[in-house]
Amino acid sequence: MRLKSWYSVSNPSNPPLTEPKGEKLTLEKIKELAKIGEALSWSDFGQYDHEDIGSGLYIYRYDIDEHYILLIGGGNTRTAPEYIRLVLKADNSEFIDIRTENIDAFINSQMGKDSNTSSPLSGVTMMVTKSSDTSVTVRITNETDKDIQCGEDFCLKVLDEETGNWREPDTVIDNAAFKALAYMIPKNSPLEMDISLEWLYGKLEPGRYRIEKNISDFRGTGDHTDYTFTAEFNIED
Repeated sequence: MRLKSWYSVSNPSNPPLTEPKGEKLTLEKIKELAKIGEALSWSDFGQYDHEDIGSGLYIYRYDIDEHYILLIGGGNTRTAPEYIRLVLKADNSEFIDIRTENIDAFINSQMGKDSNTSSPLSGVTMMVTKSSDTSVTVRITNETDKDIQCGEDFCLKVLDEETGNWREPDTVIDNAAFKALAYMIPKNSPLEMDISLEWLYGKLEPGRYRIEKNISDFRGTGDHTDYTFTAEFNIED
């Protein structure tokens, strides 16, 4: 079968012409393609939407999700790619070649290092310390001199492997409400919260999840700034 060729050209048109748009590449599709191994070629990715970011070399960038991109590079598209890399968006020095390395092991290693923590407010962190298909425990740490507090409210998201997007799982009750309580998080005194999920979502199916909570820098009545913190966890088969 003849390989499909793509070419970079200068484009003086106004408005500029755009590259063909295609199907979105997801992690699940990458895992399937990776089974081909070292025989993977440019044409195997021809149907997927990408951006040509090369200058002199061919480098195609595929936006996977909020955590990962795929990069394919080489001197031309008629020979085997020099690399086909799954790359961590937050640190592009972290990558694997999907033809020869294990994708699941790479993703799990990244989650173990930093994907289960989030710090939109410097000095404050939230991480998952324990999880099951019915509950999750988070630890919120305040290493600042600020008055930090949070409530009981939360939002749960699950990663849709087909689209690469996060969505809320189906709930088992309508019009859920949380108690209007405030928990102070003093400096150097972490708060651990055991959060029941079953009452709202039932038992969780296996997958990759993240819990979201609003945490406030409280300066006084009517004077506060809210930050959304997230922490990821896995539910295994």
